[in-house]
Amino acid sequence: MNVDFPSHHTVHETDVAIAGNWTVVALGPVDHGGVDGIRRALRTTMSVGPAARLGLVPDSRSRRWQYDPERLLRAVRQGSEITEDDYDREMSALLDVHDPAEPISITVHGEHVLFCMNHGIGDGQMIINLSHTLADVDARNGVVPKWATSARTLRPLTVAAMRSLGTDPRRLLHLLRSRLGPAMRERRNERTAGNADTVSIPASSPTQTAPAAHDSIGPDSIAMTSSVEVVADAATIGCTRELMRWRDEFRPGQSISILFFAALDAALRDEGMLIDDVAKVLFDVRRYLPADRTTLANLSAGIDVDLPDTTDTVLLSRQWRRIIDCGQPVANLMMVGLRSKLARLRSASLTETTPPDAPDTIRLALSDIGRHARLNDIDFIGEAKASYRVMVTPASHGHITLTTARLRDSIRVAASFHSTFVDADVVRRALRAACSMPISLLDASTAAPEANPAA
Repeated sequence: MNVDFPSHHTVHETDVAIAGNWTVVALGPVDHGGVDGIRRALRTTMSVGPAARLGLVPDSRSRRWQYDPERLLRAVRQGSEITEDDYDREMSALLDVHDPAEPISITVHGEHVLFCMNHGIGDGQMIINLSHTLADVDARNGVVPKWATSARTLRPLTVAAMRSLGTDPRRLLHLLRSRLGPAMRERRNERTAGNADTVSIPASSPTQTAPAAHDSIGPDSIAMTSSVEVVADAATIGCTRELMRWRDEFRPGQSISILFFAALDAALRDEGMLIDDVAKVLFDVRRYLPADRTTLANLSAGIDVDLPDTTDTVLLSRQWRRIIDCGQPVANLMMVGLRSKLARLRSASLTETTPPDAPDTIRLALSDIGRHARLNDIDFIGEAKASYRVMVTPASHGHITLTTARLRDSIRVAASFHSTFVDADVVRRALRAACSMPISLLDASTAAPEANPAA
């Protein structure tokens, strides 16, 4: 690096809250220029400094994070050649063996690239940005990617709150009460039940998640101590387009994301899996920012959504719309920041890890990257072979996290879970069914016009 930048950078409270959660991405085949080419692209991107976030070292105890770009460059390594058929195994292996002291670790596997990223660095927006940069020939040749210098919102959550909740304090108070009430009752119940022994968190750990800091999708204190398995599949372009035509006829105005999630849920239930009627769904709070402003900070909120009947996609759409219109994702993220700050101010301790009990039901978590222009702009080698998969670590042993992305007109889905309690073969069959025949899993009898609530 030719320019001296500050050794530390101040991040947002939402970044602190999510630090210690992990995402693994696999993409290819792409022309990445090998280990040296990727390092050149990263060096170019980091030439603008810590504002681009690459090179930051997440720390759940402070908003002042170390900026160490050389650490990222050292974390680019050469691996053995693989194909798309190896993605599931290699993604699980990377999550299992990566060094938590490396916020981002990148492995080159022939024409394919895998990377593991600490979520403190950023959310889905950063995942797409980094994916594009790794295969960006211009970045390798010294051209800074546009996303690294795009117009930023100084206080994105404040701006989002003003635009979504307005200046009426009663609206904000109502939303905060709806979030604070259950949380306070839960804390009182925990104290009444008696406190477990606690253990101190080593101060040297840069990526340990603060206790009870957020409601976003991420691992609990035991998630990183056991193996996470990944199962992935893809709906072909033909299947996706058929679903779109069916949507236009029977569910006009509804989003493909909602329909596909309903198909995934139905497929898992058809396999005999006991699915909880409440799911965690990730909403991007950037929807509330001005069109010409953005942020690289974590600005996604996990919302609990009641799903008593996921085949009733009209009901799903109404819930999505209600959540968005009332500004609930903004209020949720404000609570995430508040709880994270309180967790840092009090003495940091974690409940001692105990063997998890088998869950009565499995709770789904949905993270939809959607159809992003920068994702579709990745220069794959041979469009027919293009593959892109994203997995997010499950929130607990009783969760299955479903991460979807639209590459061209093909829906890509990855399920991550702890195989201790979830049968990988069952998940694999369910994903195959949802990707090959989603329409048969949806009930056309509930069709009704509904405005599209999803971004």
